[in-house]
Amino acid sequence: MKRKVAGAGGAVLVVALLAIAGWYVVHTQATQAELNRAVADYELRRHPASVEFTVTAPPNTPKDQDLYISGSVPVLGNWDAAGVRLTRGDDGKYHASVHDLLNAMEYTFKVTRGTWSTVETDASGKDIDNRSFTSGKDAKVDVTVAGWVDNGKAVPGRATITGDVRLLKNALRSSVLGSAPRSLVVYLPPGYEQNKDQRYPVLYLQDGQNLFDEATSYQGIEWGLDETAGRLIATGQIKPVIIVGIYNSEQRNIEFTPPFSFVPKDKARGDLYAKMVVDEVKPFIDQRYRTLTDRGHTTIGGGSQGGLIALYTAKAHNDVFGGVIALSPWLRLGQNSLVGELVGDGAWLKNTFTYIDMGTDPGGNYAVGIGQDAIPDAQALVAEMQKVGLTQGAQFIYRTIEGGKHNESSWAATAEQVLRAVYKTSAEPTTAP
Repeated sequence: MKRKVAGAGGAVLVVALLAIAGWYVVHTQATQAELNRAVADYELRRHPASVEFTVTAPPNTPKDQDLYISGSVPVLGNWDAAGVRLTRGDDGKYHASVHDLLNAMEYTFKVTRGTWSTVETDASGKDIDNRSFTSGKDAKVDVTVAGWVDNGKAVPGRATITGDVRLLKNALRSSVLGSAPRSLVVYLPPGYEQNKDQRYPVLYLQDGQNLFDEATSYQGIEWGLDETAGRLIATGQIKPVIIVGIYNSEQRNIEFTPPFSFVPKDKARGDLYAKMVVDEVKPFIDQRYRTLTDRGHTTIGGGSQGGLIALYTAKAHNDVFGGVIALSPWLRLGQNSLVGELVGDGAWLKNTFTYIDMGTDPGGNYAVGIGQDAIPDAQALVAEMQKVGLTQGAQFIYRTIEGGKHNESSWAATAEQVLRAVYKTSAEPTTAP
């Protein structure tokens, strides 16, 4: 009996060993297969690929203007609006060859006429998502452009800068956001180079490409801050000020959305954007220009969603910013009012000079198409500010802009009164009309 038991135990052991051996063989084969796939994928990707682009342009495309591919990597322009130039062929279409792409990789791009003020849209003039393609041997990408954001009317490259405005292209590499290099544009006041001992207050504004130059601005319409500031400084109506424009990125919507309680975390990077402004942009500017670095001489601002992120940044970094300018700011997301979370207990507003305005005709550009709420939202914000003891004209200014729209033209039209309110030279208190 003992031998039977021992024999049975031995049989069990043999079966177990065979099972282990079988598992090992199968596991080894699976591992080898995975390794083979990885090697094959590496071999595929390490060989450069070339792609042929063919673009069909809409009828309103000016025949004397070039078309460009602007995409997500350096060989596609690294999101420079004038990335890869297309050549118009005898077939009336536009062509370009792009080389040195990684094989079997997905890339994103859009078509422009050389500036983001002339980027492609859908047939109704609305923004479209980035296009994409996967590279491969002899890949071909055919694109039909439905429309242009400017309806084909703008003249790309027509520079309208006046005064001392310096473009620092791709100068900032943000470790906070980890995004592509970001451009800054800096307006220096008259006399900056001559008055070597003078330091200046600084205004940081979002969407920097729209502030000074028609060639870079959305739909070819700039705010005209260089002309306006230069005239007001020259006539002694405002103090000399340095204006810093921070270019937005393709992640503008997410970067300009604060991390409010009801917003999914992957849809809001406003806290990181604010940290980038404070920890990277401001030190970058302070090191290169003669700035007054204290909070009393540091203001942040913006329009639309740029106004929203300016308000949030001023609140989150109240030790850095003593002033905030919000032109037609988004004060809601969807059906959610942002006023309560923006104001909080109101402590940050008590030592912050705040300028806010809101146009009565925002159309569909206010908080994703719910423009009828723009003025009530602004009034709700004012009511909250007054509730915490702030006084109109002394600690904040609010203006309703009759007929004011939610676009660059309207913000250009109000630029003078904004600068005069924030940087006035008179000791008289500023009051709203």
